[in-house]
Amino acid sequence: MARVLEIRVGPPGDALDRFEAAWNRVAEGRKVSPLRVLTLQDLPSFTRTLTPARWVILERLKSAGPCSIYELAKRLDAWRERQSEQVPETPVDSKP
Repeated sequence: MARVLEIRVGPPGDALDRFEAAWNRVAEGRKVSPLRVLTLQDLPSFTRTLTPARWVILERLKSAGPCSIYELAKRLDAWRERQSEQVPETPVDSKP
């Protein structure tokens, strides 16, 4: 079965509500299904967090398929090195 990460925009309280619901299920002896959710507070934080470069990484990871943590680190390092070769480094404090 494929793992899915659901990305949402919503208030932080939503995560607490999901936690409380899971807690109550366990307390009642019911089964708790894994839930993979990334909730970002608002659209500006969404666009700051999931930049176009990060979307590219996510797409590449998705197309590459499942792998170990070690293999993931190797893939990300290789992609980072290729990107740094293509993009000239820009000073952080570039003042005219």
